[in-house]
Parts: sequence; C-alpha cells; structure tokens
Amino acid sequence: MKKMIQKLTKLLALFTVVSLMFSCTDDQVTTPEKEPIVADFEITIISDDSSPVIVSVENKTTGATSYEWSFPGADGESSNKENPDYIYYLQVKGDFTITLKASNGSETETVSKTFSINVPLVADFEPNPDSFLSSSNVTLVNKSRGATSYKWSFPGGAPESSTEKEPEAIYYATPGTYDITLEVSNGVETDSRTLSFVISEEINIDFDLILNSEVVPAELQIVNKTTGANQYKWTFSGGKGESTLENPGFLLYEEAGEFEVTLEASNYVQTKELTKSFTLNTNEILSFQNIVLGGIDAQSTLGSVFSTELGTVIKSDDINDSNGEKIDIVFVGESGLLFFESPQKASGWGLKEIPNATNTNFINYIEGSSVSFSVEDFDNMTNSDPLNGINITNDEESFPSSGLPRIILFQNSKGKKGAIKITNIASGRSGSITFDLKVQK
Repeated sequence: MKKMIQKLTKLLALFTVVSLMFSCTDDQVTTPEKEPIVADFEITIISDDSSPVIVSVENKTTGATSYEWSFPGADGESSNKENPDYIYYLQVKGDFTITLKASNGSETETVSKTFSINVPLVADFEPNPDSFLSSSNVTLVNKSRGATSYKWSFPGGAPESSTEKEPEAIYYATPGTYDITLEVSNGVETDSRTLSFVISEEINIDFDLILNSEVVPAELQIVNKTTGANQYKWTFSGGKGESTLENPGFLLYEEAGEFEVTLEASNYVQTKELTKSFTLNTNEILSFQNIVLGGIDAQSTLGSVFSTELGTVIKSDDINDSNGEKIDIVFVGESGLLFFESPQKASGWGLKEIPNATNTNFINYIEGSSVSFSVEDFDNMTNSDPLNGINITNDEESFPSSGLPRIILFQNSKGKKGAIKITNIASGRSGSITFDLKVQK
C-alpha cells in the first residue's frame, strides 16, 4: 500500500508540470524582431588621370543579408558582393550613378549616388630613347591622359599609322628629321601633339696625323676622316690646347717627345673617342762603341741585353722591374742563328723574361730589304738625318757571321731610330757579338 501511494504522488507531480506548460497563453511567447535595413555606401575615385578611371565603393549598409549593385556605364555593370571589386569606367567624362539594393529577406531598401568624371584630355608621348641611330626601330611611350581612342601618324616610317594605345616599333631606314603626331579623343573632344626627332647616322671616327718631319721643329697636319658626327672636340697634349673645329689645321711642335691627339666626335645620340700618338725626336744622336753582348749561355756573364737610354749592358741577374722597360736591344746567339730581337720576345728564345718589356723592330738582314743604308752611311752619320724617312719594320730574319762589318737598323717603342755596325762575331750559344751603335737622342 505504501508503494502504491508513492507512485500516485509522482504521477500527480508530473501531471501538474504538464498542465502548467499547456496553460501558457499565446501572449506569453516572444519572437525576436529583425534589425531594420539602413542602406548606404561611399564612393571613392581611385584614379582619374587616365582611362580607365578606377572607382571603389565601401558598403556601409546595416541590417541586410544580400546586396545587388548596379554600375551603369562601367566595365561590368553589376555585382552581388557585399563589397564589390574595383569598378572601371572607360568613359572619362560625364555623370554616373551607382545603385545599391539591400535586403534582409523580408525587407528591401534601395539607395543611389551620383558622381562625376572629368579627366583632362591631354595628348602626350615621347620617343624611347630621345633620338636614334639609322636603321632603328623607334619605340614610343604614350603618356596621354583622359583618352579613350588614339590615332598615330608616322610619315616616313613603317608602318605609317596606328590606332593602338602603345603602337609597335616604327622602322626608319634612313637618317633624317621626322615627325610623329598623336591625336587622342575621349568621345567628346580631341587633343593632339606633334613631335620632331632626328634619326642620326652612326659615327665612324677616324683621322690622320701627317708630320712634315720626324724631328723637331715639325709641323703636324690633322685630316679628319670621321663620318656621322656634327660636333668635334680635339685635345692636344704637349700644351697645345683644344679645338672644336671639324679640321683644326696645322700645329707646330718645337720640342721632342711623345704626343697624343684625341678626338671626341658626337651627334644627337652617339659619342665616340679616338686617340692617336706620335713621337718627335731631336736631330742629335747618341753614339756607343765596342758594345759586347753574349749568346744565350753567356747572358749572366757577358749579358745579352742593352739599354740605349741607360747606355749600358745589363746581365740577366740584374734585370728588374725598374730597368726592364728601358731595355731596347736584345741579342739572340744560337748555334747557327744570330739576330736581334724585341725585348717582348726575349724569353721565347731561352733568355730571361724582361719585366715591363717594350717592343723594338729590327731589320736584321738589310740585304733582303728595300732599305739602303751602308757602313759608310753609318760612319758618316753625325745626326739623325740619314735615318729620317726610313720605315723600319721587323723582318724576322737572322744575319750571317760573314761579311763584316755589317749594318742592322732598329726603332724602339719610343719611336727612336738607330743603326748598329757589327764589327766582330764569335758564333755559338756561349759566343759574343761586338758592335757600335748610333741612336736618336
């Protein structure tokens, strides 16, 4: 009985809870209200100096869950994004309206805003680079603003016209002055620009130096052979100054030495530079007697090289950086071979390499050359006149040990010419050669 009473008590409690639940009236149940829509946005013109004009919109709407944008006149006239991407307007002059329809499913609100585009129309361009060489492909950089269409004219070029914003390269086959015209439009108005530029001939720079004497006093004539230039700047060493003449004429040199002439030639696009040098000597000579040089195996005992500047024989162990550039006479004595050689080639014959070596040209076998210079000419030479006018180039020959005395001619790197009179030969690698020498001072 006690258990039955407990069960009835529990059932009564459950019935009371259910009754309370069903006894609530409709007025006691609440439904959340939706937020009212406030449609709004802000327009910003990002770029308004060229076509297309770039516009952005910032959505400031509240209470909406979906959006419909309308951009009449734009490239892409609608969007369903909450915040659309950039909007592009190809037309660069006029009034435009953007409309937003915002909705939350049961309510819709629409807002429209109008803005103006007024990009100034300017036709502008420039060649790239400013001027060109002949047979050039000319490219153009379009710097126009506010234009939607372009009309190019290239008289004398290929092609002769274009309607592209950035035209392809224009080919000009011959030098000359040319015009390029660009006419631009925004659909309402037009503007144009014409630019003249020069197609220049490529510079080929060259000139000749003509001396009336190899010794001072000497007159130098300069003959300009340059083509393709219209401006010239000459620079003369030795205190002779400068000139901007196409042909600077004659210059008088009264002191011996090494001299340079530099030409800087230019046109509208190019500048090239060329330097040529020449040497003028005095009429005086230096004389040396009974010089002895040894063969290859005697280079450390007798010495195989001589310096006309220092006036001395230099043994192989004494050759160094300081005196190397002053050595201008090298004797090579081999078995069956006797010849004078350029200091630059000494080491190729088994002699010690000469640091800072210079070049000397020798006519070793005068009988095989077109030069006429006798032992009598050597003995009677009191100045350099007998050597002036002789062209001395290396003959790559040797000379015989017979027929003494015999003459060898040379010209060193400083342009000084000289003559050697061989008086005695002891052939062989350990042998020697004895000679007198006369050289321009």
